[in-house]
Amino acid sequence: MMIRGLFLLFVAVTLFSRGFYPPENRSQAKKILTMVHLDYKTTTLEACVYHYDVTSCLDKTIVETDSCAFNENNLTVVWMQVVLPTLYAKEMTCFQDDGCVSPYTGRAYGGELCCLQKSKRYQKIQGDLYNYIPVVSSLMKARGHRMFGVVKKADFVIGKTRFNQQFIEPALHVKGDIARVYLYMDKVYDMRLSKVERQLFLQWHLEDKVDEKECALAKFYKKVQKRANPFVEDGCR
Repeated sequence: MMIRGLFLLFVAVTLFSRGFYPPENRSQAKKILTMVHLDYKTTTLEACVYHYDVTSCLDKTIVETDSCAFNENNLTVVWMQVVLPTLYAKEMTCFQDDGCVSPYTGRAYGGELCCLQKSKRYQKIQGDLYNYIPVVSSLMKARGHRMFGVVKKADFVIGKTRFNQQFIEPALHVKGDIARVYLYMDKVYDMRLSKVERQLFLQWHLEDKVDEKECALAKFYKKVQKRANPFVEDGCR
């Protein structure tokens, strides 16, 4: 344990001493997020405790399943986008069915692969630190392409997170965290949330207040990206 602790301390001091630059893509964002969350190591939606496998240079995590609602073995933690590309990229040309043309087959295609190849804006949005939370890998798989919203009748439940065919609904104490990400992404990237969606997230924002951890993370993200999440910042005051 002592060797593991010294290793993590060495890595943290080394990387933080170099400073961070605003991430330009998802890969860069994940590296920063891993380091920033060294002090927390708890998943957002299910509050599962996890630790890093130091032999993998922090690339692999191990979930302590006795700390939460999961009974599976060998679970890992992944960085999940709260707001999916299907929402923030839906108006982009590259996301349309004919956004790109394969030089090999001549066939048109669109979606994430095309945007990653053609759109710097898309890559930049994917690098936004505010849009990521740590979750258990099996929960992210279960989420699929669902947007966060109200689940009136759950098809299945993982811990306190409810799912139906269209939405995923987190526990009350997480709703504000999720809402403030949606409201921030809508403000910065003009996602054009519907009136109903915006009202729901404003309600969640008011019901679940900003906590100390959220303030600390947002303060660091602002320092790196030179841009605040005003919905979190106002609550921190």
